[in-house]
Amino acid sequence: MLEVENDDWWVNEATGELTHTAGDNKPKAAETNDNIKYLGEDGMFGILGGKIEYMNEQPDAEKTLTPEASKELAESAGYKAVPVEEKTESNTFSQNFPFGKKSFNITYGQETVTETKVSYVPKNNVESSRNLLSSNFETNYNIVTDQKSFSSNRTERISYGNQSKQSEGIVLKVLFKIGSIAKGNHDYTEKVRILHPLRR
Repeated sequence: MLEVENDDWWVNEATGELTHTAGDNKPKAAETNDNIKYLGEDGMFGILGGKIEYMNEQPDAEKTLTPEASKELAESAGYKAVPVEEKTESNTFSQNFPFGKKSFNITYGQETVTETKVSYVPKNNVESSRNLLSSNFETNYNIVTDQKSFSSNRTERISYGNQSKQSEGIVLKVLFKIGSIAKGNHDYTEKVRILHPLRR
């Protein structure tokens, strides 16, 4: 049996690997790897039993689990792996079509969301907010075809919290979608999501 009640937990957000250290010590790799973040205080995962697979043979003061063992440990303690950083790349086209005295707009193309970083949160947590880290946007207009093209990419940091905040966000998105359709805007953009390897 391995007791980790006096350890602090860290996560490599690029791989999902968990590391536990004694006291307030940081993992040695954190000195050169910005992907390693503090995750939780002593006893976060309680007292563990069974075989735990480590990626290294460091002293007892610091142990790193493989991504698979990290996910298994987190899930057994009531946590889940979630994306905490995503990159979205979009290439779309938009065109207006006259229809009597009115017109309608059709948007098509592809939007790809790639989960680039992961961490662990309680299983009852849901996405609560997003913070824009970087973005780029370009647009072009073809006067002959009256067609607009859009190219964009952005990176966002995701936070998690209770259910009520997420529910409010869903309601607002639904209302916006209904309003957009009512105004004659039709979006047929193909949505593609590339999961982080730990979540596949």
